[in-house]
Amino acid sequence: MKQALVALALFAAGIAVADVTSSNIVGYQKIDIPAGFAGVSPTFVSIGGGDLKLSDIVPSQEFIDEMSELQFFTKDGQVAFTAIYYPGDDDLPEGWTDIDSLEALGSTPIPFGGGFFVSSPVDASLTIKGEVKVAGLGVEVPAGFKWVGNATNSDITLADIVPSQEFIDNMSELQFFTKDGQVKFTVIYYPGDDDLPEGWTDVDSLENKNGEVVEAGSAVLASSESEASLTLPAPQL
Repeated sequence: MKQALVALALFAAGIAVADVTSSNIVGYQKIDIPAGFAGVSPTFVSIGGGDLKLSDIVPSQEFIDEMSELQFFTKDGQVAFTAIYYPGDDDLPEGWTDIDSLEALGSTPIPFGGGFFVSSPVDASLTIKGEVKVAGLGVEVPAGFKWVGNATNSDITLADIVPSQEFIDNMSELQFFTKDGQVKFTVIYYPGDDDLPEGWTDVDSLENKNGEVVEAGSAVLASSESEASLTLPAPQL
């Protein structure tokens, strides 16, 4: 009965159960990519634990055909490399490939809660295969910039994300983007006083954003003057 309930919960969350052995729940989850730009944070770790690898992400045919791109960034906010999924031929094998150097990128690690920026001219999708992380749900935020996101298997709200004291003290920011690649809004975690309540707050309008939905697999751009962290809620199983 427990296995049946687990399987039902996974399918309700859009995850298919894989035929593998693990102490945690394993499977697949599809992340829809709109035409335009999107921040993505893979919703699994590798089966057996450890960082997910780029080879654990399978793009849709539309993604491949249109040579849609994944951009990875340094903590200085610069593009580290851009990956496309090459279909394979006599010159290069199939798989994730650096668009400039043509280096194979399948072994590139993606730490839990980390993310990347996607650009696609058409609606597409990425299917993540791996294992649901059920403990140690902290996401490291370096001094500088990093794409971070909801790496759990279900939608959450900003109120579910708990910042470290360093994140709060330094007024570190999370930037949300539109599919046109423009900044939608920027939030900080306000500690609360007589004028404003505690919680995630729009830096411009001062509107409380605790109820803002952060979809499973979506990512935002974090900026911080010092090392900090964010803690995600336990997954829904």
